[in-house]
Formats: sequence, C-alpha cells, structure tokens
Amino acid sequence: MKKLSQEALKKLKEKLATKNLACIVVKPNGAEIEVAGAGIAPTINLLEQGEFDGAIVLDKIIGRAVAMLMTL
Repeated sequence: MKKLSQEALKKLKEKLATKNLACIVVKPNGAEIEVAGAGIAPTINLLEQGEFDGAIVLDKIIGRAVAMLMTL
C-alpha cells in the first residue's frame, strides 16, 4: 500500500470538506476517485466495483459497518 505524506493527506482532507464529497479513494497508481453522495451507498458501490483493492480511503465519517466492509 502506498503511503501518503502529511501534506498530501492534509490536501485530501481539505478537498473532502470543500467539495462536500462522501469519500476519496486513492488508488495504488495515485489515481483519485472522488465520490459525492450521502450515507453508505457510495462506499458500497465502490466496494462492489473493487475500487478499494490496495487503496487509501478518506471518508467524512467512517462508521463501524463501513470500516468492516472496507476490510473485505
């Protein structure tokens, strides 16, 4: 899994807040997926598409259920 620098993480957190996104997924190749929406539906859609494989996920509020899904 790729590591993010503190500066990169800070920028992603700012993007998450300013764009009002549900989550941001950073793929191992550095590509970013920005997802808008509410609830856990956007997260489940990404999981079903296999977008979490080796990725770093930033979510506004990661609840227990969503965190458990991400480990599958």
